Amino acid sequence: MRNEEHCRATRILLGISPNKKIHRHMHAYAKKMRSGHRQKRHDYHAVESMEKRYGKGRGLEAALHIACEMGLVTNADVNLWEKLLKATLNDGHGGGLR
Repeated sequence: MRNEEHCRATRILLGISPNKKIHRHMHAYAKKMRSGHRQKRHDYHAVESMEKRYGKGRGLEAALHIACEMGLVTNADVNLWEKLLKATLNDGHGGGLR
């Protein structure tokens, strides 16, 4: 995923404004190493580091970033979640899809 896609996933799946610095930090080696960049800054140390550096909830954002990079969460998943959220919010009763 590109940084913009990671930010969109954060906004939709976590319901928080993304911190672009997290995704830039985690992708720092992307140009140099291509897909190999995941060997750096894509582990639990990065999750803990982002939580300490950027505050509460930012470790979760980093964990989501890693899940997306591993293919555990895809753009199709984000699109589906967005569709479900919109349907639930537009229901007017909080009852979700019918």
